[in-house]
Amino acid sequence: MTPDDICLAVDLGTGGPKVGFVRLSGEILWHEHQPVETHWLPGGGATQDAVAWWALIRDAVRRGLASGAVPAAPSETAASLSATASSGWTRAAAPTPGP
Repeated sequence: MTPDDICLAVDLGTGGPKVGFVRLSGEILWHEHQPVETHWLPGGGATQDAVAWWALIRDAVRRGLASGAVPAAPSETAASLSATASSGWTRAAAPTPGP
């Protein structure tokens, strides 16, 4: 990987997913935050709809790719996922977002 490679970054925070395309050098090419409804449970728990998260992330990735801010083809994008419980890096062809 080189500093010019592009990373798809997804932060699954409690306020909703944050999606961005960032060069490994640290340059932010495009980013967006989409709020998601939180359902508060008795006793202080909280839950959110994972299906809604997926739709928000999928649509944000599509908007980012369509924005013209991301010069690489999706197959040339390194992917990163940061979640509450885990994080990881992978270099793989970006899948075509589903319906």
